[in-house]
Amino acid sequence: MIKKGILKVWDSGTYKATVQITGDLISWLEGVRVSRSIPSVEMVVGRNVVLAVLDPSNPNDCVVVGIWGPGPGGGGETGSSILEKLQKHLGVWWFNNNWLPAGMVSNGISGSGSFEWFSDAVRNRTGTTSASYAQLKKIARGLSYAYSWDKKRLFGVYVYFGSYSAQNIHIVSGQCPTTGAANTNYHIGFKLINGTLYGTVADGTTESVLQIETLTAAAFRRLECVLTPGTECRFYVDGVDKGAITTNLPTGTLKSFYMLYSTVHNTEAADKYFDFYEARTFQEE
Repeated sequence: MIKKGILKVWDSGTYKATVQITGDLISWLEGVRVSRSIPSVEMVVGRNVVLAVLDPSNPNDCVVVGIWGPGPGGGGETGSSILEKLQKHLGVWWFNNNWLPAGMVSNGISGSGSFEWFSDAVRNRTGTTSASYAQLKKIARGLSYAYSWDKKRLFGVYVYFGSYSAQNIHIVSGQCPTTGAANTNYHIGFKLINGTLYGTVADGTTESVLQIETLTAAAFRRLECVLTPGTECRFYVDGVDKGAITTNLPTGTLKSFYMLYSTVHNTEAADKYFDFYEARTFQEE
C-alpha cells in the first residue's frame, strides 16, 4: 500500500530515514530505506514523503519512494533547486549587500552631497547646504538582454531612514529625479517625501502614488514591491501588504534596465540621509 508520511530523521550515510505516518502521532517507522533516485538534498526534516508499505510493523518492508509538496519552510524549493533555476535563468536580476569598494555603483552629487561607503551599507547624505543631493544608480541587462516592464518584477531594499522632514528621497527600480517630490519617469518603488512614505509608479508621463505611513522618528524599513504587468504593482513594508496601484504602470522597455535608482535631496539647510543595506531586483522570464 501507499501511505503519506513526514520525514523526522534523515541519515544520508545509510540512506535511511525515520518517518511518521501522516495522521498517526504514535506510528514512527525507523530505519526506513529511501530510494536512491531521491537526491539527499531534498530530504529535509519535516518534509512530506511517499511510502510504499508492505508490512507497517517491519521497516525493512517499507521504502520511501518519493517526496511531495513544499518543504517545511514553504515555497517548495530547496537551496539546490533554487541555484539550478538561477543558473538557467537568463533574464535580469541584481543583488547587492556589499558596498565596497567606494564608488562601486554609479553615483553623483551636488552642493554638499556625499556618500560614505561601508561593507554592509552606503550612507547617502545631502550635507547642510540647501538644495543638495546624492544619487545612486545601477544598470543591469541580464544574460538575455531582455529587460522589460512587460515581465513580472520584484524590487526590494532594506534601508535606514535617518531623517524625516524637509527632504525628497526616491528609491526605485527605473529612474528618478535628482531633486523634487514628483517622479514621472518610468519606475516602480518608493519615496519618502518629508516624513511621508509612498509607493510609487509611473509610465513616463504620469505618476500614481499610494500613501503608506508617516515617519516621526528615524527607522529601519524593508521595502518591497511586485509589478504584475498590466495589472498592478503591490507594495510591502516589513513583509506586510500595504496595497496596490493599478494605474499608470510602466510598460515597454524604456528605463527598465535600471535595477536601482535613488536620490536624497534636502529642501532646507540641514543634513538629510538614509543608509542602503541591501537591494535586490528580479525580473521573471
